[in-house]
Amino acid sequence: MTKVKRNQCRKGRMVGGVKYEYIKRPEHPFATKNGYVLEHRLVMEKHIGRYLHPDEKVHHINCDPLDNRIENLVTIDQRSHVRNHISPEVKWGFLENKQWLKEQYIDLNRTPTNISKELGCSNQAVRLALQRFGLREIPKSSKPHPPIKHPELHNETWLREKLETMSQKQVAELLNCRQSLVCLYRKRFGIDLKVKHPSKPEFPELQNKEWLEKKCQTMSQTDIAKLLGCDRTLVSQRMRSFGIKTKFTNQYN
Repeated sequence: MTKVKRNQCRKGRMVGGVKYEYIKRPEHPFATKNGYVLEHRLVMEKHIGRYLHPDEKVHHINCDPLDNRIENLVTIDQRSHVRNHISPEVKWGFLENKQWLKEQYIDLNRTPTNISKELGCSNQAVRLALQRFGLREIPKSSKPHPPIKHPELHNETWLREKLETMSQKQVAELLNCRQSLVCLYRKRFGIDLKVKHPSKPEFPELQNKEWLEKKCQTMSQTDIAKLLGCDRTLVSQRMRSFGIKTKFTNQYN
């Protein structure tokens, strides 16, 4: 609220800012620091017989802020008040009418875009109004839903029976789908995994200490790994576990 000059005050009323008229009412609970209250709010409070809440706004119907006749005043909320002043040409009142929106959107099957063009507002404003009143679009097509991929995964009983004797990878291969998809539905149904994926071959030669000591006499760890088709680190781990020291190293150029 802008400050009011001393020469603007006369007979207990003044013009605040550019437009609105104020009246001296220091006892009013929502008066300014100087004890003034907007005249149009006092007129509306006298008409309804109570004080207006700060969130309640009084709008001048003919947009003349100095015309404070009760016939020219209406109480609206903050959102509607801002709309009326920013875009007075827009028919905002229709967006507050649930029955009208229901008739246009559901009964007449009009789109939010067509409604917004008639009201002169944005498409988003219409959609928000429909959402606020809980008006949902009726499906315009009776086209059936596409078939569900891998319906077996939606069957908890079937999936539970398969995972009793099969791993997730084997079920995925059976359905020709990703293993992660099987895992997703297994966790969704709370199924414990009983059959795990078979582990990699343990290379029984590496379990034989005598065989490994004999090979280490003439071969390096890398050569032994190539012979068995495994990783060199696995050969190195087995040699350390058996306490076998390397006697042969590769010759690098």
